[in-house]
Amino acid sequence: MELITAKTLWKDYDPRNIPLDETVLSTEYTEKYSVTHVYFNGEATVDGCTRIYARLYVPASIPSGAAVVLMNDIETPFDTTYTQLLLDCGYTVLVPDYAGKRPEGRFTIYPASLCRADYFTENSDFHSLPDNPKLSCRYVYASVMLRAYVYLENMPSVDKNRICLMGVRRGGMQVYKAAYLMKEAACAVTLFNSSYIEDLDLDSDKAMVYNTCLAPSAYAPLVQIPFYMVESSNNHENSLFHTDDLYRASSDSVRFYVVEHSDNTLNKEQRNSLVSFINGCCFSCSRPPAPPSVTAKNSDRALYYEVKISDHENAEAVKLYYFYGTEKGEYRNWSRLNLERVSENEYIAKADVYLLKAETSAYVTVKYNNGLLLSSGLETKTPYLMGVAAKEIVKSRLVYDTEMGVDDWLITENTDKAGEISLKESPVGISGVTSSVNSITTLKIGDVHTCGERDSLLQMLIYSQRMQTLRIRVTCHTESGYKTYFAAKKTDSFGEWSKITLSVDDFKSPDGPMDGWDNAVSFTVDSEDTLLINSLLWI
Repeated sequence: MELITAKTLWKDYDPRNIPLDETVLSTEYTEKYSVTHVYFNGEATVDGCTRIYARLYVPASIPSGAAVVLMNDIETPFDTTYTQLLLDCGYTVLVPDYAGKRPEGRFTIYPASLCRADYFTENSDFHSLPDNPKLSCRYVYASVMLRAYVYLENMPSVDKNRICLMGVRRGGMQVYKAAYLMKEAACAVTLFNSSYIEDLDLDSDKAMVYNTCLAPSAYAPLVQIPFYMVESSNNHENSLFHTDDLYRASSDSVRFYVVEHSDNTLNKEQRNSLVSFINGCCFSCSRPPAPPSVTAKNSDRALYYEVKISDHENAEAVKLYYFYGTEKGEYRNWSRLNLERVSENEYIAKADVYLLKAETSAYVTVKYNNGLLLSSGLETKTPYLMGVAAKEIVKSRLVYDTEMGVDDWLITENTDKAGEISLKESPVGISGVTSSVNSITTLKIGDVHTCGERDSLLQMLIYSQRMQTLRIRVTCHTESGYKTYFAAKKTDSFGEWSKITLSVDDFKSPDGPMDGWDNAVSFTVDSEDTLLINSLLWI
């Protein structure tokens, strides 16, 4: 069988070889932007031409000339989360549909020969592969992004040198291919698990074809334009290490950012970093600093991490995150380690080791004064193999108090809002941790030195401005996998601090009651209104 590579697959491909033949359906106007619904030509085949449906968003104020082709996740192609962010920053945004035929709304129309690209139909080959890779959805979706790029560069109001390629989750798979082919693009961005399909089931021959010419790993080493690869530390699809592998195989043009304490969400600071990267590429034509690095060392049988950063004069903050254990990605409790500065661009930190045979992982993130956040790759080691000694486990009754800051909390609810976790002071002068989206999670409940005994009681010190019902979820690691249990508690007072005590008997699931706290790995509180949590304590 002839080996097909990324280069041979796209040899002689010209995304500009046929006219766009645009059809404008309608335009809607709001105070901040207009959105135009359009069709234009995509991939031409022997039995017809793809007609791409897209939505063109233009800021109401004078456009900057910069634009973004945005491909959202395939199941939510017109999600406005990042469209609105980019519009607010003055970018024209083109959002093409690539999922194809579906029961409602307008969609991209594929000819019969490309019907495998219709994601919502039985013909879809999203988890398979035809004999001809040019008929696969992977190839077709990339051609949609390439034609969308051509559409933008033909707009009189768009500067051809200021077009960015951006994809979210499975929408990011096309970005690697387009970034390789469109070397004139200003930059590229992928967000969250943009290269991994967990249940992709191919025989050996088709797996080889996929890996050599369709997988992002075939393109990332070839990318020449600035590329920002973003992954979340607690991705529920367990893709962090896969994305890290892809980053390590990428070209020097690629930068990595691991969003700490996140499951596919960005807070305000992290969204600012995204915009900072794109702005730097589109307007100042500046390349981002070299990535930081972290190295694990054994010193006197203790585990240390050595950190090196670049452009230290513009570095505003350096943070090191550390995890040990075997939990699934969304339940990994990433702890922040204290860094000691040893030179202008070097730091060191000591990590406590409790489980010698469980892998430990760490990464460092640098925040620069322009708001850009850059991470190292993951440094993963097994302490036992390094000769590191274990620290004695001393159980603590205190799971959390506000002196620990906000690093032990994250937002796991999927939301299009820029959720923020912060410390907020109540009217009576005591502070508590709170979430702007009224949902907050801690994974510290599963750590070896802060976990509970089977029949423990967990006490929360809370503040609520009104009477409300709290919906509380606890996820446990059981023999049959992860199970989530639910409880509802009403605040028994308002306008003052009060205590809520939770027992094992409070929590139920469709499969039965919770067995005990000793296997809990995640604790989430959903509230109807603002809620402050001052402490969590085992009693």
